[in-house]
Amino acid sequence: MQNGVSGAGPLVQPIALAGTGHGPRMLLASTEADFDALCSATGLSGCAKPLFMSKVAGNGHGFSLAGPVVGAPYAVIILETMIACGVREIVYLGWCGSISENHRIGDVIVPTHGYIDEGTSVHYLMTDEEALPADQADMSVASASHPSEVEAMRLAMALEQEGVKTSRAPVWTTDAPFRETPVKINRFAERGAVAVDMETSALFTVARYRQVSLAAALVVSDELFTGSWNPGFASPAFQDSRTALHKALSAICQGSQTNPS
Repeated sequence: MQNGVSGAGPLVQPIALAGTGHGPRMLLASTEADFDALCSATGLSGCAKPLFMSKVAGNGHGFSLAGPVVGAPYAVIILETMIACGVREIVYLGWCGSISENHRIGDVIVPTHGYIDEGTSVHYLMTDEEALPADQADMSVASASHPSEVEAMRLAMALEQEGVKTSRAPVWTTDAPFRETPVKINRFAERGAVAVDMETSALFTVARYRQVSLAAALVVSDELFTGSWNPGFASPAFQDSRTALHKALSAICQGSQTNPS
Protein backbone atom coordinates (compact mmCIF):
# COMPACT_ATOMS: atom_id res chain seq x y z
CA MET A 1 0.00 0.00 0.00
CA GLN A 2 1.28 3.49 -0.90
CA ASN A 3 -0.33 6.93 -0.79
CA GLY A 4 -3.49 5.44 0.69
CA VAL A 5 -4.22 3.14 -2.28
CA SER A 6 -4.96 -0.47 -1.36
CA GLY A 7 -6.33 -3.58 -3.00
CA ALA A 8 -5.16 -5.81 -5.84
CA GLY A 9 -5.49 -5.55 -9.58
CA PRO A 10 -5.76 -2.58 -11.92
CA LEU A 11 -8.09 0.27 -10.97
CA VAL A 12 -9.03 1.08 -14.56
CA GLN A 13 -10.83 -1.67 -16.48
CA PRO A 14 -11.92 -1.79 -20.13
CA ILE A 15 -15.58 -0.92 -20.56
CA ALA A 16 -17.87 -2.64 -23.05
CA LEU A 17 -19.49 -0.45 -25.69
CA ALA A 18 -23.23 0.09 -25.63
CA GLY A 19 -25.23 -1.98 -28.09
CA THR A 20 -24.69 -5.42 -29.58
CA GLY A 21 -23.12 -7.00 -32.64
CA HIS A 22 -19.47 -6.55 -31.70
CA GLY A 23 -18.43 -10.19 -31.26
CA PRO A 24 -17.30 -12.89 -31.24
CA ARG A 25 -15.25 -12.29 -34.43
CA MET A 26 -13.35 -9.15 -35.36
CA LEU A 27 -11.00 -7.73 -37.96
CA LEU A 28 -8.62 -5.12 -36.54
CA ALA A 29 -7.02 -2.82 -39.12
CA SER A 30 -3.89 -0.81 -38.48
CA THR A 31 -4.69 1.99 -40.94
CA GLU A 32 -7.76 4.08 -41.71
CA ALA A 33 -7.47 3.26 -45.41
CA ASP A 34 -7.60 -0.48 -44.69
CA PHE A 35 -10.46 -0.03 -42.21
CA ASP A 36 -12.51 1.89 -44.79
CA ALA A 37 -11.73 -0.65 -47.53
CA LEU A 38 -12.73 -3.55 -45.27
CA CYS A 39 -15.95 -1.74 -44.33
CA SER A 40 -16.76 -1.40 -48.01
CA ALA A 41 -15.84 -5.02 -48.78
CA THR A 42 -17.97 -6.37 -45.93
CA GLY A 43 -20.93 -4.04 -46.42
CA LEU A 44 -20.38 -2.14 -43.18
CA SER A 45 -19.59 1.30 -44.61
CA GLY A 46 -22.63 2.93 -43.05
CA CYS A 47 -22.22 1.28 -39.65
CA ALA A 48 -19.00 2.82 -38.34
CA LYS A 49 -19.11 4.64 -35.01
CA PRO A 50 -16.38 6.48 -33.08
CA LEU A 51 -14.20 4.52 -30.65
CA PHE A 52 -11.60 6.75 -28.98
CA MET A 53 -9.47 7.91 -31.95
CA SER A 54 -10.68 4.96 -34.05
CA LYS A 55 -13.92 3.58 -35.43
CA VAL A 56 -15.85 0.36 -34.92
CA ALA A 57 -18.48 -1.22 -37.13
CA GLY A 58 -20.60 -4.29 -36.40
CA ASN A 59 -23.12 -6.20 -38.47
CA GLY A 60 -25.27 -7.31 -35.55
CA HIS A 61 -24.50 -10.96 -36.31
CA GLY A 62 -21.32 -11.57 -34.37
CA PHE A 63 -18.78 -9.83 -36.63
CA SER A 64 -17.10 -6.42 -36.27
CA LEU A 65 -14.33 -4.23 -37.67
CA ALA A 66 -12.17 -1.83 -35.68
CA GLY A 67 -9.34 0.56 -36.48
CA PRO A 68 -7.12 2.33 -37.14
CA VAL A 69 -4.51 1.58 -34.48
CA VAL A 70 -0.93 2.88 -34.37
CA GLY A 71 1.62 1.60 -31.86
CA ALA A 72 1.40 -1.07 -29.20
CA PRO A 73 -0.24 0.92 -26.35
CA TYR A 74 -3.10 2.27 -28.44
CA ALA A 75 -3.64 -1.02 -30.31
CA VAL A 76 -3.99 -2.76 -26.95
CA ILE A 77 -6.53 -0.17 -25.72
CA ILE A 78 -8.74 -0.96 -28.72
CA LEU A 79 -8.18 -4.71 -28.38
CA GLU A 80 -8.99 -4.68 -24.66
CA THR A 81 -12.16 -2.67 -25.28
CA MET A 82 -13.37 -5.04 -27.98
CA ILE A 83 -12.62 -8.08 -25.83
CA ALA A 84 -14.79 -6.48 -23.15
CA CYS A 85 -17.51 -6.29 -25.83
CA GLY A 86 -17.38 -10.05 -26.33
CA VAL A 87 -14.82 -10.43 -29.13
CA ARG A 88 -13.02 -13.77 -28.90
CA GLU A 89 -11.49 -14.37 -32.35
CA ILE A 90 -9.40 -11.59 -33.91
CA VAL A 91 -7.51 -11.15 -37.15
CA TYR A 92 -5.15 -8.18 -37.26
CA LEU A 93 -4.25 -6.61 -40.61
CA GLY A 94 -1.09 -4.51 -40.45
CA TRP A 95 1.89 -3.20 -42.40
CA CYS A 96 5.55 -4.06 -41.80
CA GLY A 97 9.04 -3.27 -42.97
CA SER A 98 11.07 -6.18 -44.32
CA ILE A 99 14.49 -6.91 -42.82
CA SER A 100 14.98 -9.98 -45.01
CA GLU A 101 15.87 -10.05 -48.70
CA ASN A 102 13.47 -12.98 -49.05
CA HIS A 103 10.49 -10.78 -48.18
CA ARG A 104 9.80 -7.97 -50.60
CA ILE A 105 7.27 -5.16 -50.87
CA GLY A 106 3.80 -6.62 -51.29
CA ASP A 107 4.59 -9.95 -49.64
CA VAL A 108 2.22 -11.12 -46.90
CA ILE A 109 3.46 -12.57 -43.62
CA VAL A 110 1.38 -14.50 -41.07
CA PRO A 111 3.73 -14.27 -38.07
CA THR A 112 4.73 -17.34 -36.08
CA HIS A 113 5.72 -15.09 -33.17
CA GLY A 114 6.70 -11.53 -32.37
CA TYR A 115 9.93 -10.46 -30.70
CA ILE A 116 9.03 -7.98 -27.96
CA ASP A 117 10.84 -4.67 -28.30
CA GLU A 118 7.87 -2.58 -27.17
CA GLY A 119 6.92 -1.44 -23.69
CA THR A 120 3.34 -2.68 -23.45
CA SER A 121 3.81 -6.45 -23.23
CA VAL A 122 5.88 -6.27 -20.04
CA HIS A 123 2.86 -5.02 -18.11
CA TYR A 124 0.97 -8.21 -19.00
CA LEU A 125 3.91 -10.56 -18.50
CA MET A 126 4.94 -9.42 -14.99
CA THR A 127 3.11 -8.97 -11.72
CA ASP A 128 3.46 -5.70 -9.80
CA GLU A 129 6.01 -7.39 -7.54
CA GLU A 130 8.08 -8.65 -10.48
CA ALA A 131 8.17 -5.40 -12.42
CA LEU A 132 11.53 -3.64 -12.46
CA PRO A 133 12.17 0.10 -12.53
CA ALA A 134 12.86 1.34 -16.04
CA ASP A 135 16.53 1.96 -15.27
CA GLN A 136 16.97 -1.68 -14.22
CA ALA A 137 15.01 -3.39 -16.98
CA ASP A 138 17.17 -5.11 -19.61
CA MET A 139 15.45 -4.36 -22.90
CA SER A 140 18.39 -5.66 -24.93
CA VAL A 141 17.25 -9.26 -24.57
CA ALA A 142 13.77 -9.44 -26.05
CA SER A 143 11.38 -12.26 -25.32
CA ALA A 144 8.69 -13.30 -27.75
CA SER A 145 4.92 -13.56 -27.83
CA HIS A 146 2.86 -15.93 -29.93
CA PRO A 147 -0.44 -15.93 -31.79
CA SER A 148 -3.09 -18.56 -31.38
CA GLU A 149 -1.45 -21.22 -33.52
CA VAL A 150 -4.81 -22.68 -34.55
CA GLU A 151 -6.04 -19.24 -35.59
CA ALA A 152 -2.78 -18.46 -37.41
CA MET A 153 -2.81 -21.73 -39.36
CA ARG A 154 -6.47 -21.27 -40.20
CA LEU A 155 -5.80 -17.72 -41.41
CA ALA A 156 -2.82 -18.72 -43.57
CA MET A 157 -4.76 -21.58 -45.15
CA ALA A 158 -7.83 -19.43 -45.76
CA LEU A 159 -5.77 -16.68 -47.38
CA GLU A 160 -4.03 -19.20 -49.62
CA GLN A 161 -7.44 -20.58 -50.64
CA GLU A 162 -8.49 -17.05 -51.56
CA GLY A 163 -5.39 -16.65 -53.73
CA VAL A 164 -3.19 -14.68 -51.31
CA LYS A 165 0.27 -16.22 -51.00
CA THR A 166 1.64 -16.06 -47.45
CA SER A 167 4.74 -17.01 -45.51
CA ARG A 168 5.06 -17.97 -41.83
CA ALA A 169 7.96 -16.34 -40.00
CA PRO A 170 8.83 -14.33 -36.86
CA VAL A 171 8.57 -10.54 -36.75
CA TRP A 172 10.02 -7.87 -34.47
CA THR A 173 7.81 -5.21 -32.84
CA THR A 174 9.26 -1.85 -31.83
CA ASP A 175 7.97 1.39 -30.30
CA ALA A 176 10.51 3.51 -32.16
CA PRO A 177 10.46 3.33 -35.98
CA PHE A 178 13.05 6.11 -36.19
CA ARG A 179 15.45 4.00 -34.09
CA GLU A 180 15.57 0.97 -36.40
CA THR A 181 19.36 1.00 -36.55
CA PRO A 182 21.57 -1.47 -38.45
CA VAL A 183 22.66 -3.00 -35.13
CA LYS A 184 19.09 -3.69 -34.07
CA ILE A 185 18.02 -4.86 -37.53
CA ASN A 186 20.91 -7.35 -37.63
CA ARG A 187 20.25 -8.50 -34.07
CA PHE A 188 16.64 -9.41 -34.76
CA ALA A 189 17.38 -10.79 -38.22
CA GLU A 190 19.90 -13.17 -36.61
CA ARG A 191 17.06 -14.43 -34.40
CA GLY A 192 15.00 -15.18 -37.47
CA ALA A 193 12.80 -12.10 -37.68
CA VAL A 194 11.95 -11.14 -41.25
CA ALA A 195 10.08 -7.87 -40.65
CA VAL A 196 9.42 -5.10 -38.14
CA ASP A 197 6.16 -3.45 -37.09
CA MET A 198 4.73 -1.53 -34.11
CA GLU A 199 1.80 -3.61 -32.82
CA THR A 200 2.01 -7.37 -33.35
CA SER A 201 3.90 -8.67 -30.31
CA ALA A 202 1.75 -6.62 -27.93
CA LEU A 203 -1.46 -7.85 -29.53
CA PHE A 204 -0.25 -11.45 -29.21
CA THR A 205 0.67 -10.89 -25.56
CA VAL A 206 -2.66 -9.36 -24.57
CA ALA A 207 -4.70 -11.92 -26.50
CA ARG A 208 -2.88 -14.72 -24.68
CA TYR A 209 -3.38 -12.93 -21.34
CA ARG A 210 -7.11 -12.50 -21.98
CA GLN A 211 -7.41 -16.05 -23.34
CA VAL A 212 -8.76 -15.09 -26.75
CA SER A 213 -7.56 -16.14 -30.21
CA LEU A 214 -5.60 -13.71 -32.36
CA ALA A 215 -3.60 -14.04 -35.56
CA ALA A 216 -2.08 -11.42 -37.84
CA ALA A 217 -1.53 -10.80 -41.52
CA LEU A 218 1.18 -8.22 -42.26
CA VAL A 219 1.83 -6.84 -45.73
CA VAL A 220 5.36 -5.60 -46.46
CA SER A 221 5.20 -1.86 -47.10
CA ASP A 222 8.91 -1.01 -47.10
CA GLU A 223 12.36 -2.60 -47.00
CA LEU A 224 15.35 -2.08 -44.69
CA PHE A 225 17.58 -5.07 -45.40
CA THR A 226 19.92 -3.26 -47.82
CA GLY A 227 21.17 -0.78 -45.24
CA SER A 228 18.98 2.04 -46.55
CA TRP A 229 15.22 2.62 -46.40
CA ASN A 230 13.17 1.68 -49.45
CA PRO A 231 9.56 2.85 -48.96
CA GLY A 232 6.99 1.09 -51.11
CA PHE A 233 3.74 2.64 -49.93
CA ALA A 234 2.80 3.84 -53.41
CA SER A 235 4.08 0.78 -55.27
CA PRO A 236 1.65 -1.36 -57.31
CA ALA A 237 2.83 -4.51 -55.51
CA PHE A 238 1.89 -3.08 -52.12
CA GLN A 239 -1.44 -1.68 -53.29
CA ASP A 240 -2.35 -4.90 -55.12
CA SER A 241 -1.59 -7.03 -52.06
CA ARG A 242 -3.73 -4.81 -49.83
CA THR A 243 -6.62 -5.02 -52.28
CA ALA A 244 -6.27 -8.81 -52.41
CA LEU A 245 -6.21 -8.98 -48.61
CA HIS A 246 -9.35 -6.85 -48.33
CA LYS A 247 -11.22 -9.18 -50.67
CA ALA A 248 -9.84 -12.33 -49.06
CA LEU A 249 -10.52 -11.25 -45.48
CA SER A 250 -14.03 -10.16 -46.43
CA ALA A 251 -14.70 -13.57 -47.97
CA ILE A 252 -13.22 -15.33 -44.94
CA CYS A 253 -15.35 -13.29 -42.53
CA GLN A 254 -18.54 -13.79 -44.50
CA GLY A 255 -17.81 -17.51 -44.63
CA SER A 256 -17.25 -17.63 -40.86
CA GLN A 257 -20.72 -16.21 -40.31
CA THR A 258 -22.38 -18.99 -42.30
CA ASN A 259 -19.97 -21.68 -41.03
CA PRO A 260 -19.17 -20.76 -37.41
CA SER A 261 -16.35 -22.77 -35.77
